[in-house]
Amino acid sequence: MRVHSITVKDVKGVQERTVTFPDQGVVVVEGPNEVGKSTLLEAFDKLLDPRFKATSTSREIRRLQPVGKDVGPYVEAEFTVGGQRVRYAKRWLRQTMTTLDVLSPAPRQLSGEAAQSYLDRLISSSLDRTLWDALRFTQAQDGTLAPLADSAVLGSALDAAAGSQLHAEEGEQVLDLVAKEYTTYFTLRSGRPTGDYKQAMGAYTLAQEAVSEAHRRLQEAEILLERQVQARAAADGARELLAAAKAEHDAARQAQEAVAEVVAAHEQAKAVLGQASERSRGAARLREERRRLVATVTELTGRITKDAAALQAQEQAATRLIEDLAGAEAAATEADDAADLAEAVHERARADADHLAAVDRLAGLSWLVGSVTDLVGELSAARAQLPEVPVSGKDLQQARDLETTVRHLEAQHAAASAQVRVESLGAEVEVATAEQEATGQVDQVGAAGQGSYPLTEELVVTVPGSVRVVIVPEQGSQARAAELNAARGRLGEALSQAGVESVEELAQVVAAQDGLRASLSSLTHELEVALAGRPRAELDEAIAGHVPASLIAEVDRLTETTASYLAGRDVQAPLPADLAEATAVAAEAARSWQDARAERRRATAACKDLRQQGQAIRARLDHATGRLEADRAQLAGLSSELDQARARLGDDDLDARVHECSQELATAELAAQRARAQVEKADVDGIDRQVVAAAGRADLAQTEHDRATAALHTLSGQIEMAASEGRQEHYDLAVADLEHAERHLAGLDRRARAARHLWRTLVAHREAAHRVYVLPYTEALETLGRTVYGEGFSVTVDDQLTLAARTLDGTTVPFEELSGGAKEQLGILARLAVARLVDPTQGVPVVIDDALGYSDPDRLQQMGQVLGASAQGSDVQVILLTCTPDRYAAIPQASTVRLTA
Repeated sequence: MRVHSITVKDVKGVQERTVTFPDQGVVVVEGPNEVGKSTLLEAFDKLLDPRFKATSTSREIRRLQPVGKDVGPYVEAEFTVGGQRVRYAKRWLRQTMTTLDVLSPAPRQLSGEAAQSYLDRLISSSLDRTLWDALRFTQAQDGTLAPLADSAVLGSALDAAAGSQLHAEEGEQVLDLVAKEYTTYFTLRSGRPTGDYKQAMGAYTLAQEAVSEAHRRLQEAEILLERQVQARAAADGARELLAAAKAEHDAARQAQEAVAEVVAAHEQAKAVLGQASERSRGAARLREERRRLVATVTELTGRITKDAAALQAQEQAATRLIEDLAGAEAAATEADDAADLAEAVHERARADADHLAAVDRLAGLSWLVGSVTDLVGELSAARAQLPEVPVSGKDLQQARDLETTVRHLEAQHAAASAQVRVESLGAEVEVATAEQEATGQVDQVGAAGQGSYPLTEELVVTVPGSVRVVIVPEQGSQARAAELNAARGRLGEALSQAGVESVEELAQVVAAQDGLRASLSSLTHELEVALAGRPRAELDEAIAGHVPASLIAEVDRLTETTASYLAGRDVQAPLPADLAEATAVAAEAARSWQDARAERRRATAACKDLRQQGQAIRARLDHATGRLEADRAQLAGLSSELDQARARLGDDDLDARVHECSQELATAELAAQRARAQVEKADVDGIDRQVVAAAGRADLAQTEHDRATAALHTLSGQIEMAASEGRQEHYDLAVADLEHAERHLAGLDRRARAARHLWRTLVAHREAAHRVYVLPYTEALETLGRTVYGEGFSVTVDDQLTLAARTLDGTTVPFEELSGGAKEQLGILARLAVARLVDPTQGVPVVIDDALGYSDPDRLQQMGQVLGASAQGSDVQVILLTCTPDRYAAIPQASTVRLTA
């Protein structure tokens, strides 16, 4: 395929544009972003896609419509495919249409569905879609080349390059037919059984399982009969064991009732013992509480006496501390007043120093404003002298070169032209060129005179009133004259643009401008020195020809500030003589203020310390007072409680009650010991264990009897059910179904194995062919790559003709791990290698959309040479789309198409 031109109207942001491409070589389509470069190719793709007929309203087509416009996108392209040059056009959405003009070899015009069908057949039969997609490099790609093993065009080219013919003319069709037969039995990706073959294998497996299940159920019925006999015997044995266990349990319960009376007597003795023990402990506890109460009353009486004496000493210390605190607070007040006075003196001295510093800065800034004003005036005057149309030394040199060319052509033209000699034999003769004759500037040849004139243009010789002769120079002279006139025109145009009449005048203008520029540079430097340390914006404003407004504002602000300070200064003392004296006065005031603050801090700290001591004494007084009051209240309560207790029961009566309870406790303990001996002799625990064991054996025997009886009933029911199912008949039917499934599977298996063997054989041959023609492709790619990377460059290409790795100077890096720039470069080289290998009549354009953005300048230079060399002398068509034309400046003999917004 060759693309000759593409026209779009009302497609996305493009109103109307036509781009014409040369049939071969490199063409660079350049333009700013969003001008429609990628839109051209997108529209061309939609035009050729058979899915997008003119009547289509799909989302992809609606995306072509301009935003906010109710118009129909129109795309037209002229291209050659399959030996036919056609012009094909479509309009979608509004006033839909499809037209096809076959331009050669046999002109033909079609429209509508006929045009669509004709082109679809042409594209399907003549365009290698794999190659078309692979040789496109879009902005979203990283350089990876799509697998090309399925490209029939490239396969034929590589066969020819490898000197072999491994691809039969109908090889792919045969492989497709074999693949179709293979996929009837196996999946193409994993090789697993599928379709009828898989169903037959499943049916055979199910038939085997059915036979196995029927046989299992037949054997299960026989096992059920044997288990019924065993279950009946087990039920009879369980019935005998249950009767023996019940008799043993009854005997154990009778023995348990006999020892229950002994246990009851022991429990009665333990209850009497518990009551006696509780009364004895109560009497002892009451006596112990009486003793603790007496001891507590005695202890509180002594502690109250001691705390009262300590409280009196604390109150005396608090009185002395109050007197000391009053003196410290007076000293602190005096120190605070002195510090405030020192601070006021310091603030006044510092304000005087700041005022005098502002006065000094105002003087400096006023001088700076004057200097900058003078420099800005000189700078503006120098700029005013610059001409409106600046000229440079380059313009002067160009004019001198043109003047030299004109003089050279004049001399050459005069030397190569014939000479016309005019001799007057008596009458006066007028000689002039056609232009001179029109303006009246003729040359007079007097009587008996003569003159010689070069025949560089038409020459008119006139004898007034007698004859007029027009002499026309030869054809070569006219060509020289045209060239000379063109050179004079270029010289005149250059001088006119500069606004001068001659080259000498242009030289004077250039010299004057150079002097003015030097003066401007000097004045600018002086401004930079004057405004050094100031904000950059002020320098820019001054260079622009204005005294910086911020500088003037600062002078005004300082003037107002100094005047305002003097007007508002209410101190009787005079200002210091200068800034140095003011700074010294402020320093002395600062030292005095610092000493006063130190004295204030000391006095304040002394007051704080005395207050903290007072707070501690007050806290101790409060604590001691509270404790003394609490102890007195507790003593009063405990004394009252002791008097009430003695009134209820005296100390001697309490001791007698304790003795009496002790004797009762001893009598109860003796009775309890005798009852416990009788219980131990009766072996109560042993009897209980016998009863529990006998009950457990009886329950176990009952459970076993119930289980055996239930199992016998269950087996009897299962046997009756099995007898009614006809399990032998089911087994015979399952065996017959298995034999049928086995025969069906065997037939399919023979055909499947044959198809798989044929498929594997053909695939092995195809892979062998791929390995053979990988070599020519690799050599073509390495030849181009060594121009960019040097002799140490090589690549690894897999069987699918996909780049796997790059080797550079002995170091091999997988393609996926290369940088973005290297991937782009290799991707472009691979596409160029493929384009040069295929037959030009079957090839497709190499389209590269905005690539090499990650390449350094040296690689751009080398890639440009490779792009130019790849297209030069061949039928390869390379289309480069870019918004940065300098990337492809190194491509020799590249055509350029510039798009503007």
